[in-house]
Amino acid sequence: MDKYSKKKILIVINTSAGSGDDSGVLQELEEHLTKEKCTCRFIEIGGGKEPVDLDKEIRHFQPEIIVAAGGDGTVNLVASHIIEKKIKLGIIPLGSANGMAYQLGIPRQVSEALELILSSDSIKVDMLRINKKYYSIHMSDLGMNARVVKRYDEDKIRGLWGYARQYFRELFYAKKFHCKLSTGGHTVRSKVLMMVIANASHYGTGAAINPEGDIGDGLMEIILVKAYPALFLIYMIASFFGLKKYDPEQIEIISCKKAVISVSPPQHIQIDGEPLGSKDKVEVKIIPGAINVITPGTN
Repeated sequence: MDKYSKKKILIVINTSAGSGDDSGVLQELEEHLTKEKCTCRFIEIGGGKEPVDLDKEIRHFQPEIIVAAGGDGTVNLVASHIIEKKIKLGIIPLGSANGMAYQLGIPRQVSEALELILSSDSIKVDMLRINKKYYSIHMSDLGMNARVVKRYDEDKIRGLWGYARQYFRELFYAKKFHCKLSTGGHTVRSKVLMMVIANASHYGTGAAINPEGDIGDGLMEIILVKAYPALFLIYMIASFFGLKKYDPEQIEIISCKKAVISVSPPQHIQIDGEPLGSKDKVEVKIIPGAINVITPGTN
């Protein structure tokens, strides 16, 4: 769908995000963009649809703005195709957990998020390259939470209740594992419940796993969660009420630009909400100011 316009906008919408019911969203977006006289094109992904060559679509359409309409996985997908390009990234949160949208203060209402995209400017945001193949813009982790994400992905119950259901199941049999973290001249060995690779500060639930994290400071944080599941849950609940510092004996936060993580036994890993199986070694490097993301308060 193309229309004469003020701005050229490519919208990538994940029809299986969240509840998987996108009824009304496409129509709402089209009506709003038509009213604003935008030149727009829609690409639907998910829900068993054929894979799309997004690089080809971007080259052909040459948008000023590309919109990720979906959850964190959709944001990751779109962002990974515009690294170090001038194209601005807009976000319309449609997922079960919209961590990046929460991080940036982007409204959940489709009309409000779209209005923000049309009226605001962008900021530079870092991205992480993992194992020279994958990218992360928000949060990745190994261990407990990655197993929760994997089971959630396989379950039929969606939304925050689905996440909570899987997390409480994990409370009863989560086990610690051995890890080695090397950040270039500094090595840490520990026994942990999970390891978080954080570009941001908050999970989509609002829990602050990395309270001092900054998505544009050229640094990432590796969080070693040594607390047992019940205590970790208490920390996460406390973070809703402004907890800014953790007991370093329970949760250790290390800032760095690159890291090599080795774990034993191999652990499940998730990247921005997408499970990727088990790994025993993970290499991470930050890409400072990799993309331009539209956010509130930047107009």
